[in-house]
Amino acid sequence: MMVCWISFLYLFIIQNMQMSKYSIFIDESCHLYHDESDVMAIGYIKVADEYMQQIKVDIKKIKNKHGIPHEFKWNTCSNTKKQFYVDLIDYFFAQPLSFRSIVVKYKQKLDHLQYNQGSHDNFYYKIVYLLLHNPWVNTSDQSFRVFLDIKDTRGRDKIEKIHQVFAGKYHGNSPFEHFQHIRSHESIFIQITCKVSAGFFR
Repeated sequence: MMVCWISFLYLFIIQNMQMSKYSIFIDESCHLYHDESDVMAIGYIKVADEYMQQIKVDIKKIKNKHGIPHEFKWNTCSNTKKQFYVDLIDYFFAQPLSFRSIVVKYKQKLDHLQYNQGSHDNFYYKIVYLLLHNPWVNTSDQSFRVFLDIKDTRGRDKIEKIHQVFAGKYHGNSPFEHFQHIRSHESIFIQITCKVSAGFFR
């Protein structure tokens, strides 16, 4: 009887673990090959779907408190809004949010011709793949919807390729179930990802 109870408990735990659903929001900073920075960062925020709505409500309250009706970006930073960003970052660290980033130094020395079929875009999406593919962080018993800040019209083919690569990697049972481009003003989580990623080297 004890063995049966332990087996039932084990199955219950496993089933509940498999029910964990997350959304991942990816954004980049200084990703263009020819810009003023020799460093680029691509990062994500991962949030359990069960917490998403409450976090959206809370951040809207923070924005309203500081009179921020619009999308918040690095190019809108100013000393007059310093307390807004302090409150935002404090809130971020107090919530069940995960952050991961890859920082690339000396991006202008990258040999895209040899390693990326001559394309900086190919390199960008390879980094996205490496960012997501960490079996210790994003485990196969979870499921993920992945949202990327839209860059250009060619992105749809790129994320479809990533989707296919993950499907092959996990033999048709990839935990990364959905990939989609969205515009940053449509997602508070993309905006926060931008803030945290860029904050590492600005």
